[in-house]
Amino acid sequence: MIMAAELNPPSWDTTKVKILGGGSGDQATVDSIASLMVGAKGQFSNERFAIFLKPGTHDININVGFYTTVHGLGANPSDTLIETIIANQFALDGVGSSCDNFWRSAENFTSKGTTVWSVS
Repeated sequence: MIMAAELNPPSWDTTKVKILGGGSGDQATVDSIASLMVGAKGQFSNERFAIFLKPGTHDININVGFYTTVHGLGANPSDTLIETIIANQFALDGVGSSCDNFWRSAENFTSKGTTVWSVS
């Protein structure tokens, strides 16, 4: 089998993969993704997003919608600090159960404030 050489680092679609360094525009970036992926319009979306957080302190509140993953890039979870992370319950029927909360993930960071993660 002949395989083509892979780019290193890989070529990513920067409209879908965000690497955040703690700057002033970071909250707007995560809010923009949430506006597309949280709630009914995100549930069966063809969009996919990855948010990578460089080590350090991020004064952001992340609302994780469908098809969204959030990762801290530090060696340890304590290397990357955020304010809050929320994956709220969602139900098309309005009952408010968590039975439709899937296709989202988060790992390797520490939340200084509130963490809400509703699971099905």
